[in-house]
Amino acid sequence: MQSMGFESGISKSFQPHMTLFYCNHILPEVILEAPIAWTVKTFTLVNSFQGDGEHGHVWHWPLF
Repeated sequence: MQSMGFESGISKSFQPHMTLFYCNHILPEVILEAPIAWTVKTFTLVNSFQGDGEHGHVWHWPLF
């Protein structure tokens, strides 16, 4: 991620992810100055338990 211009203080254990939907929240549109790209190897559906700071993996699909 550093090669893409992100701060060097990011933990090595960080896994890039993209949140596609928040229940009951309308998210504002964000226009990026430049695209962000990474190789996607898996798709995981995650359920966040509101207020608990915990997440449960519902299902996981490898992408080929």
